[in-house]
Amino acid sequence: MKFSKISLLTFTICFLASNSLLEGEGSFKESNYTLDDINVPISEENCTTAIENLKKLFKEAYIYTDIKKKPPNREYFGAVDIIGELSNISVSDRKYYDFFRDIRRILGKIKDGHLGIVAYKSPNGYNLQRMAMCLPFRFHIEGENRTDAKIYISKYAGCFDYFDQSVRDFVEKHNGFHLIEINGKDPFDYIQNINVEFDPFYNKHSTFTRNIKIAHSIGIYSNPLSQEQFSNITFAFSNNDSITLDYYLYYNDKTGAENEEFNNFFEQEMLKQPKEIDRSILDIKEEFDEMKKNLNKKANDEIKWDYSTYDNKIRCRVDYNNSLNVFTQSTFMYAGEHYKEGIAVVDN
Repeated sequence: MKFSKISLLTFTICFLASNSLLEGEGSFKESNYTLDDINVPISEENCTTAIENLKKLFKEAYIYTDIKKKPPNREYFGAVDIIGELSNISVSDRKYYDFFRDIRRILGKIKDGHLGIVAYKSPNGYNLQRMAMCLPFRFHIEGENRTDAKIYISKYAGCFDYFDQSVRDFVEKHNGFHLIEINGKDPFDYIQNINVEFDPFYNKHSTFTRNIKIAHSIGIYSNPLSQEQFSNITFAFSNNDSITLDYYLYYNDKTGAENEEFNNFFEQEMLKQPKEIDRSILDIKEEFDEMKKNLNKKANDEIKWDYSTYDNKIRCRVDYNNSLNVFTQSTFMYAGEHYKEGIAVVDN
């Protein structure tokens, strides 16, 4: 029996938290995913092992466990009995995604932006890092201050084409009208509280700044919202028009030569956790596509390099005009096969 890992990340240190979530091979669909696809049964034994391993790590490796239980300022920080909360999680008759949400909910109570938990694969093989809920538009604010600020939408290329033509037409026609309500609530309040259970910040301004950047594309490994929270959301605009949408559940399981560059890029971005943990795979893919577009556009105008990695982060050439060997490096974040690629450039 082969098991996957849950990792506990604190101050960029990665600890093994559990060997108890079964890793398997999935038979993946092309589209129309739901959370039921990953919310599959897991055994009581596996759940118990995961909880006990997490308790052990919080006792032995997380220096704030006792402080969080009795903080110096309870009114501001709030008291969290981490070990007690973990002990209270039910382990019988559980499903994977629900169980994962319970653990993430405790991390939300801890309010430590440097602390994260990542479940790489569900029992049937789905990688949560590669799943995201997305809308066909982004949110942005216009206005000088809170009293006259308004929230507008604009096309989100990363998810736009997954929606019907009628939805795409609506988005194109309404990017000049501000939102007056989302599900009957003030749009600022809705975005503020979209992930309230999993919010890692004490400061409400930090929460809003974060949420308005991710509300269009939510990575479910860091914000595992329920199916209900992703469904039947009504957006009302200042011209009295409205539209009701479900978030689209996107999954990228593509491998092979045609996706090797993106997969390498994605793995490098994942190394930046927990700092960048809120960026969904769709946002990372959009950044990658833009990078490739710019690289191709400038290819004919730039200096030709004799050797380089796919993203030009490491490269070298011979400058015959000045009799120089030129080497540039703009990252130290290469790992795995990508690391070998970087070493090959240096060797050449």
